[in-house]
Amino acid sequence: MNKLPLATVLLLGAASLMQGATLVAWYDFENSGTDASGNNRNLSGTGSGVAYGSATINGDTLKTVTFSGNSTTGNAVGTSYLSLASGNMGITNESFSVSFWANSSGAGAWRDLVSFCDSASNGFKFETKADAENNPITIYSTGVTFTPAVPNDLSSRNAWHHYALTVDSLMMSFYIDNFLVASATIDSGTQSGLITTFLVGRRYNGGTGWNGSIADLQVYEGALTAVELNEIYLNHTPIPEPSTYIWAGVGLGALILIRRRLTK
Repeated sequence: MNKLPLATVLLLGAASLMQGATLVAWYDFENSGTDASGNNRNLSGTGSGVAYGSATINGDTLKTVTFSGNSTTGNAVGTSYLSLASGNMGITNESFSVSFWANSSGAGAWRDLVSFCDSASNGFKFETKADAENNPITIYSTGVTFTPAVPNDLSSRNAWHHYALTVDSLMMSFYIDNFLVASATIDSGTQSGLITTFLVGRRYNGGTGWNGSIADLQVYEGALTAVELNEIYLNHTPIPEPSTYIWAGVGLGALILIRRRLTK
């Protein structure tokens, strides 16, 4: 039986473990919808109700975008929102992660915080319905309506909460304030095209707008782990890519070993 050299094993191990989630867009809302990841997936603003500011969130001062003036009754089209300026998001419905902070300020009908879809209108929508005290959350994917039971302390209105959704093949998991709230399966038949429509503050297939503020919106190709989500929740910055620097060092060490063997 042939044995692989240690250097080869290290390289293969590093390569396999570095296939984690990859940042495709980061919106820190530093006075605009510019993609701070450098991938140029910029958002453009529509409507006079889009404003940039700042807020203290989880002990840190973060930049925010606020949407106001959208109707709170019926299915009126949202007039103030952000949308992907051009191109695509570099992700499909099959494997991705979305993380952001949100503070709902408007009561009324179901409104969309973040929504996105491919060219065939297959996608996902985060909706919240603010009543007198709480914000029930519903997540729609094509063919699935997912309304998890959310404790009141994780859904209070006029307060900042962290939301994260991860999708890995047929399973999606939803987190609020760093707690796994629920998981559900999704329709494998709708996981195909690249996401070409990405909206913040409005629904992609009905237009309903949302009133409130959002901060630190991060989008990844691939499913983030609970450990990675915890890091984002605590530090408000994207995770190191591609996964950790430790295995990059292992890979470098393996290359040095190989080079030494070749020069002997």
